Amino acid sequence: MGAGSGAAPACAPPLRVAISPAMRIRLLVTGGTFDKEYNEVDAVLAFRETHVPKMLELGRCRLDVEVQQLLLKDSLDLTDADRAGIVRAVRECAESTIVITHGTDTMVRSEEHTSELQSRGLISYAVFCLK
Repeated sequence: MGAGSGAAPACAPPLRVAISPAMRIRLLVTGGTFDKEYNEVDAVLAFRETHVPKMLELGRCRLDVEVQQLLLKDSLDLTDADRAGIVRAVRECAESTIVITHGTDTMVRSEEHTSELQSRGLISYAVFCLK
């Protein structure tokens, strides 16, 4: 289209480059408030699906990120079995850089469960705010 046509230029698709698993980032989703949606009928916050892929798309993420949903829970509702599942998922990751989404209330408790695994790579806990 020529100049002045009024059409917005198309955005380039995310750049995906084949890289080794050591260069990839694994993003483990556990829930937290940022993944909740407001249900206007019941006037409550509830989980439907993770917002992480959409957030990465809106942010035009060009990194090689593998999103894996483990849970969709408020961190106050996480059990030791849930935390054991997080540890298991971290152990099974081929990637050496791992980000775990988590609510704020019990993040420290979950980090204590995965702290023994820090030697296998970089493990970070993240709390996101979409709005």
